Amino acid sequence: MRANTNFKRIDNRVCALEQICEWQSEMTRSMCYHSIDRDSRDMRNNIIIYGLSEKMSYKDKTLVIRFLENESDIETDGMMIDRAHRLGRSNRHLHDQKRPMIVRSVIILIQKQFFQGYTS
Repeated sequence: MRANTNFKRIDNRVCALEQICEWQSEMTRSMCYHSIDRDSRDMRNNIIIYGLSEKMSYKDKTLVIRFLENESDIETDGMMIDRAHRLGRSNRHLHDQKRPMIVRSVIILIQKQFFQGYTS
């Protein structure tokens, strides 16, 4: 009798642990989806600019501002750029490397102006 009672207790504990593991698995899956969604929302305000020479001695943010002013005819007074940096590894063997530059949190109106110039 006593062994039967102990077996039932162990069985109940195993069932409870299985339910906890199942719940944790669902929560982990849900958190992964939320993380992917958050990353996607963060990236939608990014612009990638190709063809900017790395020979220029400007900092990345300054280079982006100058590009937007001079090449794209976009007014940059009061523009806030959260972050700008090059993508990929630098290759010292290339004479004039032009790695793409990603610019984060540029005001959406600027993105709209920028792309309208290329689609019209």
